[in-house]
Amino acid sequence: KVEIDETILDTIKSGMLYVTKQGTAKEIFADFPVDVAGKTGSAQISGTTNALFIGFAPFLNPEIAFCAVVEGGGSGNAAAALMKEILTYYFNIEKE
Repeated sequence: KVEIDETILDTIKSGMLYVTKQGTAKEIFADFPVDVAGKTGSAQISGTTNALFIGFAPFLNPEIAFCAVVEGGGSGNAAAALMKEILTYYFNIEKE
């Protein structure tokens, strides 16, 4: 168990929701019917940029936490797009 002040935790969670609503992953999750909280990122290893996306959903009542890594994926949006596909399946959302 990690001890953390609720105010700090709420700020972190709000920031993660911001990523998918107005931040780096907003275009990927713009039409997604479930509120997803996440953080995009990248990790450089031996000259290769790997894409990262971590988070949870739904925002208000989480039932899934995730971490996606795409080797050589570049920006975190590559991992966010992959995660959107997985969440679409997980939440049984019909594709248009």
